[in-house]
Amino acid sequence: MKNKLKFFVDTLQSSFWFLPIIIIFAALGMAFGLLQIDSKYSYMPESGFLVFILSGGAESARTVLSTIAGAMLGMATTVFSITLVVLTLASSQFGSRLLRNFMYDRLNQVVLGTFISTFVYCLVILKAVHSESDLKFVPNFSILFAELLTLGNIILLIVFIHHTSVSIQADKVISDISDQLHKDVQKHFSFNQQNKAIDEGENFDKEKSKYLFRKSVMNIKSGYMQTLDYATVTDIASENDLLIEFHNRPGDFLVEGIELILINCKDDVEEAIIKKIRNAFIIGKIRSPAQDIEFAIHQLVEVASRALSPGVNDPYTALTCIDQLTVTLSHLVQVNFPGNYRYDKKDRLRLKIKVLTLDGAMNAAFNQIRQYGQASPTILIRMMERLHAIYSLAKQEEQQSVVLKHAKMVLAAGKENIIEENDITDLEERYRMFVASKN
Repeated sequence: MKNKLKFFVDTLQSSFWFLPIIIIFAALGMAFGLLQIDSKYSYMPESGFLVFILSGGAESARTVLSTIAGAMLGMATTVFSITLVVLTLASSQFGSRLLRNFMYDRLNQVVLGTFISTFVYCLVILKAVHSESDLKFVPNFSILFAELLTLGNIILLIVFIHHTSVSIQADKVISDISDQLHKDVQKHFSFNQQNKAIDEGENFDKEKSKYLFRKSVMNIKSGYMQTLDYATVTDIASENDLLIEFHNRPGDFLVEGIELILINCKDDVEEAIIKKIRNAFIIGKIRSPAQDIEFAIHQLVEVASRALSPGVNDPYTALTCIDQLTVTLSHLVQVNFPGNYRYDKKDRLRLKIKVLTLDGAMNAAFNQIRQYGQASPTILIRMMERLHAIYSLAKQEEQQSVVLKHAKMVLAAGKENIIEENDITDLEERYRMFVASKN
């Protein structure tokens, strides 16, 4: 339940409409609050600078508020149009999957929300202005705040235009994706390293033999597994003496009717327990980066793949993606990947899960780029250089063999597709660095 609540809150906060709505309600609260102040304290300066700003009666106040409201609505329309243009350019250049990165940009949400909230604020204050003899009311404090909001919005518009021009640059987009990927990797592995994990299948088979019954739990909804609350499932398995096998991990696509999990038990499992286990899953129509490390990796790979397509032909963007992927993979070869087994507080084996491996991460990062760029010496040589950098940081022989496998595939692709002998020689020289490092 806590995992679902946290996922719901994170999704709500990252929604494009959430922050603008909060700002609009804040503007409404500010409008009613200032009207209360104006109703208790009448203020009209007789001298000084504010005389030129607040001088005039109800008609002057209506003119000022109407002008500000119309201007803010026009600016909000301009901001919305610019945002749509940016989304169109981003979709064609980087892929539609990266649209969420632009839509969830905080500054875009703040700018749009501030302009609309200023418009709503002016409407509320405008309605409160009265010029009748028996009820004459000009909220000067509220009008002064509207003028200050207008000045702030003009500054915010300049900041927005600058931010937008920077945000659509390829290097900035790739850097933002890489930063988020690196944060997700650190968070994911700092969490999993707290769990005891072993990879000895014999121990699992021995533990599994203690349970006489097998209960298959089928998937009831098609979609991507977004998150899975392992802690909750472990507690359920411990309380009911179960051994649960998972066939998928966050990021996998599940089809309705397939086996979701296999429960090893000593007696038949009640439907209420199965329902609790199902509630630990969050299955949605789109992938989520919450527990899916490959999600951001695929985003960078998509940018690189589009850059290497004949229609775009932008190898420098692909080279940047390779460099940024190297940062993440260099971190992954220096950490201990979590095992496939999870234990309860009494040190009893409870879960067998499917986890991300270094081989899987390397395949996701480099296979498609190598395939799309196999005829480009520049791409293959850069990949070989970056693979050597990752190889030099790997301390375990198993990790080195995974990296070396990709280096061999890059070399084979170069020998088969590169025509120029000098380019092949350069690629082979980079590959010989692996042999030198091993010796």
